[in-house]
Amino acid sequence: MSSLLNLHSNCIKDKGILSVIQEGQHRVESTALIHQRLYTHDDFTIVDMGEYIKHIASNLQDSFSSKNLNLQIKHHVKVSHLDVDSAIPLGLIINKLITNATKYSFEGRSEGSILAKLWIDESEKLCLIVKDDGIGLLVEKSSVATSFGTNLIKILNKK
Repeated sequence: MSSLLNLHSNCIKDKGILSVIQEGQHRVESTALIHQRLYTHDDFTIVDMGEYIKHIASNLQDSFSSKNLNLQIKHHVKVSHLDVDSAIPLGLIINKLITNATKYSFEGRSEGSILAKLWIDESEKLCLIVKDDGIGLLVEKSSVATSFGTNLIKILNKK
């Protein structure tokens, strides 16, 4: 799927459409990473979250770094393993948040950094923070609350 989306992206001139195709490609790659990891380990039910998030961050960093932007994506994971049903939506959420930060936070800058942090708090809740050192977002002037990405994150968060 990722290769097919990549082939299609080579033919697209419209930057908006190209961006949507590339985001879809990143989602497919995030999900494929889990399946790749599952098939190379003895236990098919759990995912090593440190390795998974490291690979998501690395793939996105390679994808978004360019001559114009030196992007550093760091991760701090204190959750060793999760079941597949939790890891897949979490990976898609991380993918979307890093993609949004990359697309909107570093306009006019030559470098930037993003941190993805995952841990379990004292009440046994899974916690995630994805933050960047970019320009920020004026919520009252944006369509963030109703965007596809925001709705996707809300849906996946329920899982």
